[in-house]
Amino acid sequence: MRVGLILACIAGATTGASLSSAQVVINEIRIDQSGTDVDEFFELAGPPGTSLAGLTYLVIGDGAAGSGVVEQVTPLTGSVIPPSGFFVAAESTFTLGTAELTTSLNFENTDNVTHFLVSGFTGDLDDDLDTNGDGVLDSTPWTAILDRVAVIEEPNPPSNTEYHYGPPTIGPDLGSVPGGVFRYPNTAAALSSWNIAAVDDPALTDTPGAPNLGGEIPVLLGGMQSLVLNAGPAYAGDFYFVATNFTGTAPGTSIGGIVVPLNFDDLLQISLEVPNSGVFTNNLGILDAGGRAFTALDVPPIPAYLAGLGLNSAALIVDSVTLVPTLATNPVPLALP
Repeated sequence: MRVGLILACIAGATTGASLSSAQVVINEIRIDQSGTDVDEFFELAGPPGTSLAGLTYLVIGDGAAGSGVVEQVTPLTGSVIPPSGFFVAAESTFTLGTAELTTSLNFENTDNVTHFLVSGFTGDLDDDLDTNGDGVLDSTPWTAILDRVAVIEEPNPPSNTEYHYGPPTIGPDLGSVPGGVFRYPNTAAALSSWNIAAVDDPALTDTPGAPNLGGEIPVLLGGMQSLVLNAGPAYAGDFYFVATNFTGTAPGTSIGGIVVPLNFDDLLQISLEVPNSGVFTNNLGILDAGGRAFTALDVPPIPAYLAGLGLNSAALIVDSVTLVPTLATNPVPLALP
């Protein structure tokens, strides 16, 4: 699929769609901190009052059988999303806020782990769901996956740990599993990023029960911003671009009558002209059956004088039959301190 061919076929003004999702998503996770792990928690985001009946929070990691072992099972039946829109489950030692559910978590923090939110779970703790340890789940004892994120020490295929079951993935953090990760923007955003939180002082970045902060990658270190595009099933099979710029979001750039909230600059042009290469991972492709795609921006270490630069990414959806753009997503910022 060539970007030039698709862009050349974009014609006519169309009306952009607005997205609002009733789906409950994983929004924030803390699995490690300096000293004793008293503040382990997970946070779900969704419309206030949404019932969590039939949902289960799972963590899949390793066990005696190797990769794919269920390490954590937290049933959520009986709970609802509170008025804040953020549901927090934590241990009794939690100091960062108030939890709607107090439970035992004991999250593993030294290997690849994958956190799932599923419906209709019929399995058990310690079940081996990847019996041959090849990174593909052989058993899926649930009716649907609402959301997931792999928090990783190394990508698949692993050499020092077990397989993860993303995408999306977030990490590693300086060669280790991130102590905490968070999504931005929260809940109904069509495009969102997974970001690494502080491990030494969770209070600097963790916001249980409240909206998350934006993500950042230090210029001298570089790192990867993991992006999740969730346009919804109505867009299944359509083409998508995820473009990136450094000159802001307003007034934006009109493409075929759709205003993408990115000002046109050299970086945006490069992200469209040489997709799926260099710093752009899977930023051009076809949405899956759920209208989803997983992409990433791999920021290399850059000179210190560029500190303070801000990047923004946004997606454009193009109808796979007419090649007419139908949707521009919200922008997702990335600070480069």
